[in-house]
Amino acid sequence: MARVFLSYSRQDRAIAESLASALEKAGHILWWDRNLEGGSRFASEIEAELERAEAVVVLWSPHSLKSAWVQDEAAEGRDSGRLVPVALGDIKPPLGFRQFHTIALPARGIVSAQSATAIDAAIAKIAGQGALAAKAESSAGARRWPRRRLGMVALAGALVLALGSLWTWRDAEGESARLALGQFAALSPQVPSSAAAALREELLAAIGTDGRIEVGEAKGDAYVAGGSIRASSDRLRFTLHLARADQSRQIWATSFEQPLAEADVAPRRVAAAASTLLRCGLSGRSDPGGAIGDEALALYLNYCAEYWAETAGRTMSATRGLDFARRLVEIEPGFSRGWSARGRMASWAVRGASPAEADRLRMEAAEAARKALALDPRNSQGHEVLAALEPRNSLARERHHQRSVSVRPGDCGCEHVGYGGFLAGVGRLSEAIVQFRRARDIVPLSVSVNASLAESLHAAGRSDEAARLAAPILEIWPGARQMHEMLVRTAFWSGDKAAARRSLADPRSHFTAAERAAFGAALDAGSGGAPTRDAAVRRLTALASDPSSRSSLLVTALGALGAHREAMQLAGEMFGAAGSPDQFVLFEPALEQTRRTAEFWALAGRLGLVRYWRESRIRPEFCRTKDAPAQCRALG
Repeated sequence: MARVFLSYSRQDRAIAESLASALEKAGHILWWDRNLEGGSRFASEIEAELERAEAVVVLWSPHSLKSAWVQDEAAEGRDSGRLVPVALGDIKPPLGFRQFHTIALPARGIVSAQSATAIDAAIAKIAGQGALAAKAESSAGARRWPRRRLGMVALAGALVLALGSLWTWRDAEGESARLALGQFAALSPQVPSSAAAALREELLAAIGTDGRIEVGEAKGDAYVAGGSIRASSDRLRFTLHLARADQSRQIWATSFEQPLAEADVAPRRVAAAASTLLRCGLSGRSDPGGAIGDEALALYLNYCAEYWAETAGRTMSATRGLDFARRLVEIEPGFSRGWSARGRMASWAVRGASPAEADRLRMEAAEAARKALALDPRNSQGHEVLAALEPRNSLARERHHQRSVSVRPGDCGCEHVGYGGFLAGVGRLSEAIVQFRRARDIVPLSVSVNASLAESLHAAGRSDEAARLAAPILEIWPGARQMHEMLVRTAFWSGDKAAARRSLADPRSHFTAAERAAFGAALDAGSGGAPTRDAAVRRLTALASDPSSRSSLLVTALGALGAHREAMQLAGEMFGAAGSPDQFVLFEPALEQTRRTAEFWALAGRLGLVRYWRESRIRPEFCRTKDAPAQCRALG
């Protein structure tokens, strides 16, 4: 029998007892919070039991839908392939969990023999898959895969054998497009013999993790994706092309370059990038106005490649992406997602533009977003664009974010990233974590999404979880600066400096010599006296005077050293009129004492945070603790 973790809301205790009784009668080893002993460190014990469990049974109800604890536990089960969802009556699981078959219980919560049998069968299936995955991992040798994907490799391989690598992309309205995976040819003798096969295998696994991709018979046109790999003296060049399966006519192509010295992880990087672009493009092909033509599809894929430039190791060019989107809507004026793409890129292009040009771009973004929503009221990205145009830290911005996550799920998780960033920036960290987890479910290997999730976990005091997220991402992208900064950031609170020092010393982390010296001195100052601390503060403030070296990590370090005035001054300069996605730093553990100062509350007032907290009647999480700063009482 399996070891089972039961997740539920305390308000559903009676139903949980009935469910627990049925599970125990079936012979399963059950853990639920009834097992907590007096004086237990419940958070750590729950985490440990989640790790040990072979299956995670989640009871969805009106109460558990509102529980951050249940959503976090469910996300752990989902991400590790151990989730067994159970729902009361016709309750729909939250977004991010609806791709799983859910076992229904009567609204009264009575666990019938039929329901118990269905739950037992689901547990047996999950536990069996876990055993198979463990065997697969042990036989893989040096090759390592994140736990969430262990079962997907075998699944993808089985689907290839059975159905010839044919997937159907579906959105919430139904079928979008079919994709067949072709071959990747090695065109240079320097290309490692295993590279082509590895890329294909990685792409199969990456595509197979998407909940909206199904395998089987489908109507409509089919596409085939293939490509080639070339090598120069020190580089690998991967080319991806998309063609019509029936006409063998190429529609679109792109390329990714990787160091030849990193050929062992290069296929995985490229697969993550390629699957993200294909998902973006082919999900966007279906629209209430009908499927777009090949020329428009190529332009939309080019827009996708620009928006997801990070996956290819590039920096996004909003100007180039805007050009693609403008040309797209000229060809397909009835294509809703083309208009939302135009709005998104116009809103991004505002950054760095002259005041007059910025005003024009904001008008273009707003008009494009409204056009997108007029064509398709369920276009989540249209609402996301409108959110970005509202004053930061405002109820108006939040309302647009809420609409963006309540309509049709997007292909990129962007709406969840946007709302998660807003929630983290106003101190609602537990809710931000839920949104970032939903985004990661859609794009599991995105550096920015994983980094945002890790930063929010750290800010919420869950640094161990944050650090665990970093390892698989840095394995694939060792130069991910955001992840390296996060590891240094956690050390100022946890005191675990080993990982921070490794990141600072790693030449791939992109820290400058001055940054390495300043942050290293700040880490050491914690064990030194006042002169050591003062010297470290001087180094940090000197670093902050260089605009190219400014980062929210400086705010963290200054706050941790007790330089509250300097920390808030820098935060004010960084989070000024334009706002910043790094505003979460104001709520992280290292700034606990800073949040008790007049400087913090003056900045919170200037940023509009105090007004938001009062108008929304939702206090930040640091104001909901027993030892909350006295200023919290003035929020009402």
